This record gives sequence, structure tokens and C-alpha cells, in this order.
Amino acid sequence: MDEEILRKILIARAKAQNKKAFTVSVSGSSMEPVLYEGEHVEVLPQVAYEVGDILVYYYKQEGLLVHRLLKIQDNRYFCKGDNALRLEDVEREAIVGAVQLEQDPHRTREFIEMSLDVNAVFRQTGYNRARTLQSETYQLYHAKYLRKEEMT
Repeated sequence: MDEEILRKILIARAKAQNKKAFTVSVSGSSMEPVLYEGEHVEVLPQVAYEVGDILVYYYKQEGLLVHRLLKIQDNRYFCKGDNALRLEDVEREAIVGAVQLEQDPHRTREFIEMSLDVNAVFRQTGYNRARTLQSETYQLYHAKYLRKEEMT
């Protein structure tokens, strides 16, 4: 694992153990248009997390991810970037906290269900990104939730 990623993980875990808020920098576009690359967000460790929360967690060899919690089942947490296709199965111990936002337009039941539908299409196409992006389900999701001009 990259030393810089490991360093960031260790720092985040140490801060989370203190149960105090800390800041992380968003990397990538998977949470657009709610969070953007380079944006600094406040993260607060929680006793419990709810569907719709944006979590910061360690995921396999990818390091820290900032994605939305879409489903909790059998003490497993399933997360996905708002602007991503893959659903990640996350262990509770890997979660370091939840992003604190004043407003989150995607924290609705309808959005959560549609985001899960997009992931279902991704699985049904054999994880084919191009076919998923061409699907009617994804096109509706994109038009309704991912257009940046609608977020302002």
C-alpha cells in the first residue's frame, strides 16, 4: 500500500478514536455534484450511522473513500459514490466518521432507491460501464440528480 495512503488512514483513525470532528479533503469526482475534488469536509465519528449519511471509510487497497451509505444489512454497510456505479460492502470497523453538511439534496429515500437501481443495472450488465451509462435507469438518474446546474 502507498505510504501516503497509509499515513492518511492512520491519521483519520486516530482522530476518529478521539470522537472529535476532523477535516478530510475530497479526492475524485465520485460524489459530484454534492462534493467536489479538493473540497474540505468536516467528518464526525458517530455511534451509529443512517442510510443517506456520507461516510468516510477505509476500503480495501483504495485507502479512504467518501461515499454515501445506501443500505445496512446484517451489520454490513453498503456505500456508493453518488456519481459512481459500484456498491462497496464496508465493515463497521472500517468507518471513521460521517461528513457533516448543512444541506444535502441527495439525502432522500427516492435518491437512495434510484442509486441502488443504477448499481443493479451495473451488475445486470456484467459490470459493463458503457452499457450501464446508456441504460434508461442511468439516464433518468443522471438527468434528475447529477446535472450540476440543478444543484445551485
